[in-house]
Amino acid sequence: MKTDMQMLRACMKYHNRTQEDVSRALGMVRSTFYLHMKDGDFTISQIHKMMEYIPLDDGRRQPHLFRNKKSGAVEKGLTNQDKT
Repeated sequence: MKTDMQMLRACMKYHNRTQEDVSRALGMVRSTFYLHMKDGDFTISQIHKMMEYIPLDDGRRQPHLFRNKKSGAVEKGLTNQDKT
């Protein structure tokens, strides 16, 4: 799933989380996390872990942060009707 990396970095900075901190929270080595940060491609389970750790959920979800690679549609339970 593609990620708005600029927004993710801003959220990490706001919550004083380094890339090394987040990589540890995700259970991956730092170099692997850096590669994910470079291409913006994270799995849904990784995104959920980041949402809890950074935190990305402050009562109002950040749906614009994570987008589907193929359609660009936000992956927050949207139906086909919602995507149009």
